[in-house]
Amino acid sequence: MKAILSKVKKCFQTHPDAVLAVIAILYGLMFLPAIIIQDDLKWLSSVDTLKNTLKLVYSQYYTWSSRVIINLVWYLVLRFGKVAWALYMAVSAFVLMKALQLLSDDDHNHLIHWFSVTMLMLFPSVFFVSAGWIATTTSYFGPQAFGLMALVPIKKCLKDEKIGKWEWVFYLVCLIYAANAEQMCVVLLGCYLAAEVYFLVRKKRHSMIIVFLLVTAASFVFMLSCPGNWARKDQEIIRWFPTYGMLDNIDKADIGISTTLHWMFAESSLIVIFICLMLTFLVWKRYKGFLFRCLAVLPLAAVLFLGPLKNVLAAVFPYASFISYDVDYYGSFTVGELGGGVGRIRFALFLFIALCIAAEVILLNDTITGLLVDSALIITGFGSRVMMAFSPTVYMSNIRTYSTLVVCLFAFAMHMFSHNLSHLNVREKQYARCMMAGIILFGIVDLACLVATYGHS
Repeated sequence: MKAILSKVKKCFQTHPDAVLAVIAILYGLMFLPAIIIQDDLKWLSSVDTLKNTLKLVYSQYYTWSSRVIINLVWYLVLRFGKVAWALYMAVSAFVLMKALQLLSDDDHNHLIHWFSVTMLMLFPSVFFVSAGWIATTTSYFGPQAFGLMALVPIKKCLKDEKIGKWEWVFYLVCLIYAANAEQMCVVLLGCYLAAEVYFLVRKKRHSMIIVFLLVTAASFVFMLSCPGNWARKDQEIIRWFPTYGMLDNIDKADIGISTTLHWMFAESSLIVIFICLMLTFLVWKRYKGFLFRCLAVLPLAAVLFLGPLKNVLAAVFPYASFISYDVDYYGSFTVGELGGGVGRIRFALFLFIALCIAAEVILLNDTITGLLVDSALIITGFGSRVMMAFSPTVYMSNIRTYSTLVVCLFAFAMHMFSHNLSHLNVREKQYARCMMAGIILFGIVDLACLVATYGHS
């Protein structure tokens, strides 16, 4: 086993991209046993020819959705079958891992490659099946992977790295495809707007940032002006949220913020637990002060005792177990409780946990630029989920709407890890490799079990 790990380590060091490509191909092949169900089965007969596919996408622009590029890719992959889908997943997985590597502070370190694979396997597999295998992955996983790659130009401009014309074209294609997804469009728009403001303050001009900001803004306007989005909204209110019209913007924001905080801190979110564990370790490594170390432990303890260990919390503190309960259908501050009650307490506790994590981020960043990067990723990622409360499908499409936040957390985790990697000694790096290998192994088992069982009667 030791010899195998040594060979894998050597391959990562000498041919990192080739190894990532092999991992991505194997990842894509894992989806071949899945069966066509749900939305995929519904539209399969409608995409039998290219002409019918184009007609369907065109008609849905007026009746259903602004995702004309994403839906076109979905229908084409569906038309050409599971082999095409496996290839799509392999390409998306490679783009995701490579983007994370490029967004790191040390993209030549072999531990960074391990970390990018770990992030891939931490992507919640339950997100893949909420609307049909191909429908969900081509609407969320793929665009988000390309969305992360579309953020790489910001990092290159921050580092004053030269960007070739073919790189321009590649990153622009990634941006156009990713920005066709509403949530990813918000992330890209927020990040490029923040980057442009930053460079204006620093009295620097990067034409690439300006062009990409304008393209993203155009995609955002296209999304808002799409007649299909508005037509669909009226239908979805009747079907999924009949009382939605009674809510004002504050009520909707309450639902968005409350449900997102609850998912992060009280629903056993593996990526959040992993990040809290990583931040705790890094703070303990860099700071010896008792106050700083206690501060670092609080978020980790909270996500554990409100998530996987909530039964322990209920047994030891039975009157505090309400904190892990689901958020009320109308948010934390409801008319029935006159803005008070347990919802208010839970909301305050979640905000306190978030503030503790923000303090850890400040402690682990050595530059203002790094802090701004992390803030942009977290705020835009969080906002991409909160915005879903301004749609009547906030509960119907609940699970998959967290996926954009997840990939933003991936990028944030990569930046935190790579930035603080120099503070780890040889033994600690070895422990990190072992932990990442374990996560990758369990991620493979989890995905394999899902593919082998979901939809099979």
